[in-house]
Amino acid sequence: MRKRFCLSSLACCLGLLGTIPAIAQSSSHEEEVVRNAYAKISLLSTLDQVTQTAVQQWSGQKLDPATINGKISAASPVYILSDFHVGPLSEIADSKWSDLVSPPQAQSAILEGSTINNSHSDNGYTCEWLVARIQWKDSPEWSATAAKMLAAVTVSDVIKFGHQNWDSSKTTPPVTYEHYAAFSVGATFQGKTSGTHKALFLFGHDAKGQSVVVPNDLITGTQLLWYVLQNTVDPSGLLRSTLREQPILRDWLASNVMPASSCSVNSTHDYCCSRGRCGISPIDFNRDLAMSQPASRTKGLAQ
Repeated sequence: MRKRFCLSSLACCLGLLGTIPAIAQSSSHEEEVVRNAYAKISLLSTLDQVTQTAVQQWSGQKLDPATINGKISAASPVYILSDFHVGPLSEIADSKWSDLVSPPQAQSAILEGSTINNSHSDNGYTCEWLVARIQWKDSPEWSATAAKMLAAVTVSDVIKFGHQNWDSSKTTPPVTYEHYAAFSVGATFQGKTSGTHKALFLFGHDAKGQSVVVPNDLITGTQLLWYVLQNTVDPSGLLRSTLREQPILRDWLASNVMPASSCSVNSTHDYCCSRGRCGISPIDFNRDLAMSQPASRTKGLAQ
């Protein structure tokens, strides 16, 4: 099952309706949340190609290591995040939205993201896990009216617009925003770059007191960022799959276990993210790899 996210409408893009450098220990909570969100996309994008390769190995195909490494490298975007400004929302409430969030440019490209539920069956033993897949897409065509409106509205205007268009059938009430993180981002993927552009995350709480983070990056993926911020992504199916015995996945899992000091005891059944890096919680890793599995129909094929 594939879930596609549209990046074309103004309301969708506003977010209201690879490799990432490790961050300094002194960085703010808001900056870490931002970096961790992009890091999670990179991790899940890499995992898509890793698991495709593991299936090929499971079926007995002999694969050239250089080809494997090239495909895995090409599957994940490299994000460069810089120029962070963090503070109370009041600092930017009257600022023009377009000064903080770059709109797509005509005849340029944006990154479109989707999540995919992967599954693998072996002798009737089936496991599922989530990966991400991204691609370059032509930027949406903005009408002159939409461009003019976007250039005129302030941050407060956009938040007000979001509240006015809140769907009362949804379980999450409107959000009271308290802090922001404004920054620059550039993405390189499959030899193409997005160029440096501006993005904004808003931080707040809903009426139930639950923390809410709203990403606004119109060029490299508001909706996929929204997904990884609002949903847990449980790696248990991946860790329990018989594919874990294949060389490519065995090595990937071992190299992506996070230090125990970076993961809280509550950060299980989800990827652990800390200081701009995401990986597998050692609690999940040790628990799930200790579980026995039925014999694989391809037992003995792994090299």
